[in-house]
Amino acid sequence: MLRLPEYPFSVFRYASLTVNKSGFVTIETNKYGLSPALSGETVQAKIFFDHVEFFHDHHPVGHYRRSYKTNDEVYDWTQYVSVLCKKPGAIEHTRFFHQMPQQWQTFLEQTSGRERKNALQLLSEIVSDGNAALCADALELAGENGRTDADSLRQCYYMIAKKEYRPDPLKLPGSPVLNYNPNLSAYDGLTGGGANV
Repeated sequence: MLRLPEYPFSVFRYASLTVNKSGFVTIETNKYGLSPALSGETVQAKIFFDHVEFFHDHHPVGHYRRSYKTNDEVYDWTQYVSVLCKKPGAIEHTRFFHQMPQQWQTFLEQTSGRERKNALQLLSEIVSDGNAALCADALELAGENGRTDADSLRQCYYMIAKKEYRPDPLKLPGSPVLNYNPNLSAYDGLTGGGANV
């Protein structure tokens, strides 16, 4: 009949792990992907029965479901977009490509060279803003308007994610006056236009 504890008891164990050159750490036989920028660093893993939390210098750097398979790889494609920007021609051959949203896989397969690099840099920007959930929406909005270049995609992303930067429509009193006759005689004099009329 004792009262239950005021706070739930959290059951986990700690482990210190070294990140390999590919950005992965190993727990038992399974690999968990962290940022490649942490290569060679030591991270702390907080291992629960159903998930694992990773910390570097007391800052969270990853959170994954815990795998009980053998030689499994658990990773998040968003951690590796910045690395893919360095070698855009090889993205179809990476383990991360097929974890991307399907729309982006299809789009990137249809691009090459500078166009693909620009698209990956935009995707990296979207992910680093913490808006990975919006990347497919930006691509869909650009497609609805018949545009697929990186600049149009960026504009669509800003329209969706950064509404505070969208200017208000220009409001003019009444209808704007478009019927006017400019005096171009000065230009005609310079080009000899008046003599040829």
